[in-house]
Amino acid sequence: KGEVFNVCSGGKTSVNELARMLNISDINYLPERDGDVFSSRGDGKKIYEYNGFKVRVGMEMGLELTKSYYL
Repeated sequence: KGEVFNVCSGGKTSVNELARMLNISDINYLPERDGDVFSSRGDGKKIYEYNGFKVRVGMEMGLELTKSYYL
């Protein structure tokens, strides 16, 4: 049986913050719909207990490292 892990910092990042980090400025906001998720936060406790994984960089730095790797 496989395992599923959240690889996360436990912090909260809004869509607007993520768009800013990715230099996206033209966001098309749509009306709210039933079932929209307005806030979510991952819990990395399981992966830490499984193999000691800890986040070493923040979201912004992680995105920069990912962009520089792929671009």
